[in-house]
Amino acid sequence: MRQSEARAGAALEVELLWSAAEQVGTQINTSIRVVDGAGTVIAQQDGPPARGVIPTTLFFDTPLPDRKSLLLPANLAGGRYRIDVAAYAVEGTVPQGEVQPVAWFWLGKPLNTEGAGALATWQNGLQIVGGAHIDCADV
Repeated sequence: MRQSEARAGAALEVELLWSAAEQVGTQINTSIRVVDGAGTVIAQQDGPPARGVIPTTLFFDTPLPDRKSLLLPANLAGGRYRIDVAAYAVEGTVPQGEVQPVAWFWLGKPLNTEGAGALATWQNGLQIVGGAHIDCADV
């Protein structure tokens, strides 16, 4: 999966590659969603993979692109968000399984936790005392 840099008020460009291990018996649409920590869908785009040029009934082992553009609200608060993907049959909108989280990203400047003491503690004194910002713009 590839995605552009996340910025409030801008489009988040996401590209997934799809393939099928066996023949798909029905036309499938995908739904790519940006979701906050509470599970609220912030942005969403639905449509066929490969822009519908090749029906999913003809998908095989060769990966085919699914590009979607999700407009993030201009007032979106900084924080951690995830990208979820759902697949559903076009006819009757029957889900083809559970919604799957595929990536996480941070919007805005990450919190500086250095010097804040232990963020989490386990048995035997194992603890988290800081963190690093990981940019997943090219996951």
